[in-house]
Amino acid sequence: MCKHFSVKVPATYTETEGHVQFPFGECKMKADNETLTISIAVEDEETAAKAERVIVSHLVKFAWREQLDIQWNRTADIS
Repeated sequence: MCKHFSVKVPATYTETEGHVQFPFGECKMKADNETLTISIAVEDEETAAKAERVIVSHLVKFAWREQLDIQWNRTADIS
């Protein structure tokens, strides 16, 4: 996915990790054999919803053959 995003926004990636700088926030991805974990730092709930829509639409596009179990956990990072 990071390679795809790199066409439009700054992105770096390895085989198991990636970083994408979207206009709406910073996104970090980490993959293992079972799970893709995505963390997105955004400013507010409206932006979080937009980020989720963008990420989900691309996950569905790229993993159309897979049975996806997408779970979102919103947390406030005050550090």
